[in-house]
Amino acid sequence: MNTGRIYIAGPMRGKPELNWPAFDAAKDFLLSLGLDPISPADIDRDAGIHPDGPFDELIVRDCMRRDLKELMDCDALLMLPGWEKSRGAIAEHAVAVAMSIPVMILSEGDDGCCRSKD
Repeated sequence: MNTGRIYIAGPMRGKPELNWPAFDAAKDFLLSLGLDPISPADIDRDAGIHPDGPFDELIVRDCMRRDLKELMDCDALLMLPGWEKSRGAIAEHAVAVAMSIPVMILSEGDDGCCRSKD
């Protein structure tokens, strides 16, 4: 890794608050390590997406376009628990593998980095 730019991938749709608390916790953890996290939750917020929707396929497609562009400029990919059940995270994983971007996969309970701070 050159700059420590890490893209965070994981499930969103169908999760409370689009799972943004898990993305935020992962981002905070990576920041604490001096890395440069790229969170699709932040990308969505910047695009005016609200966790209560609405989410049609066109909105999802636009989100994926933005997210994949960011991923392609990252040094590594961090997969949050449950990513295997997410169409978007599966696509992000496939792109990372195809581009030889290193992939790190978190399991439930790994280091507490991806739990919301309630």
